Amino acid sequence: MPKSNGKWIAAGIVLVAVALAITFVFMAGNKKSDTEVTGLIRQAPPEGVKPKPDNAFDEQGRLRGRASSSLGEDSMVPWGFVSDVSDYLLDHYYPAGTRQNPTGKAVFTLGYKQLNMRYGLEMSYFGHDSEDVRGARQQIFEYIFRPGMLTALHTLYAETFVQDLALKAGQAEREFVLPDGSYAARPLSEGEVKECLGMVAGFLREGARVLSVMASNERVLSMLPEYEQASQRVNTAYAEFNTQRESDGQDQVKAGDAIKKAIQSREALRQAVVGAVRRDAGRLSMPDDAIFYLVQWGSRRVTDGEGRTQSLSVAGKLLNDVASRLLSVATNGTGLGTA
Repeated sequence: MPKSNGKWIAAGIVLVAVALAITFVFMAGNKKSDTEVTGLIRQAPPEGVKPKPDNAFDEQGRLRGRASSSLGEDSMVPWGFVSDVSDYLLDHYYPAGTRQNPTGKAVFTLGYKQLNMRYGLEMSYFGHDSEDVRGARQQIFEYIFRPGMLTALHTLYAETFVQDLALKAGQAEREFVLPDGSYAARPLSEGEVKECLGMVAGFLREGARVLSVMASNERVLSMLPEYEQASQRVNTAYAEFNTQRESDGQDQVKAGDAIKKAIQSREALRQAVVGAVRRDAGRLSMPDDAIFYLVQWGSRRVTDGEGRTQSLSVAGKLLNDVASRLLSVATNGTGLGTA
């Protein structure tokens, strides 16, 4: 198992896979015993798990933000990453009538592209022994984006991730609009905490549906190379148009028509991809751009190695499981950090 060289750098998400995945990475599966989960570092081993500072624990000796003790921490995917994901998700929930959202309806403003950009570019959360970003990404994905490891990481982190988010939401504050137009900060109410967890669950569930479609519908992923070829034809058409600037008007017209046809062909493929996902995934509230971004992301993950389609399927199931766990907490209120 790779050891950290003292640097924590990110994998470009999990988004499922790590971005994805990894937000999805810690989701679902049957819980296994400590000895059944291989490739993970527990508290007992002499190396791989950094001692936690005294202020990381509450008066009962429990790790703050977690409702139960942990088996330990993975050297490639540390608890700090999981905790930061819950912070990042929570930061994008705005109840109605707040400074950031003065409308009458709550909003959740995070998208999967933002998620991938944060953890795929900042490079500060994962452990690796590569000296360059490209090598680090490859190492992290190869380690994480396998069905067994996705499930193992879920076993290690899923429950504490859900509890961590619920507790933080119960302690979060937002600035609400007062009748006189001024603002005052107050903690989220129990109803708002439940609303937040429900909106996060919806966000994760939609991502899970897209991933599952990519894994089950071969045509969706097979259209991506066609799209890339069509995009290249657009670039070629533009280059040809530029070479015709000094030519007569007729040649420029033909070159301009070629650009239009190339763009139409590219966009038709893009719509075909999005349409196929929507047909198989059921109702999705995310816009077409977000769906296509996820499909492109998934396509790159699949071409990175053999057997990755199964990983997409597992990631989708795990992500859906976490969404179900969040909805359960939001429904029964157990684990909420509200007073």
